[in-house]
Amino acid sequence: MNTLRSVSASPKFTDFIITPYWFLGFVEGDGSLSVTRSDNFLLVFSLTQTSSDVALFEAIRVFICSLPGNYTSRRNYDSTVSISLSKAVNNSKPTVNLGITNSVFIKNVLIPFFDSLAW
Repeated sequence: MNTLRSVSASPKFTDFIITPYWFLGFVEGDGSLSVTRSDNFLLVFSLTQTSSDVALFEAIRVFICSLPGNYTSRRNYDSTVSISLSKAVNNSKPTVNLGITNSVFIKNVLIPFFDSLAW
């Protein structure tokens, strides 16, 4: 579907308007909430897209960091929501990943946010 697209440039950062329901739809399509088991159980929230969507992920990060909630370390919101780039592997494109591994943030901010919306 996108191979015939004539314009491949992403909009500028200021062109993104992230609303709660837009974000909900985006997460329903491309998001993941999982539990990993290492020493303890760890909640992990992530979004992954091709690396051309870095500006969009920065806008999503700003949106997530502005969510209300009972989070004791509000000054660390920016470090709680990480964005990383991955190189292309085989025939795939490079990707950008937004990740949250802070269980307190996920339980006290992200889950109540999604719970407050009508699905």
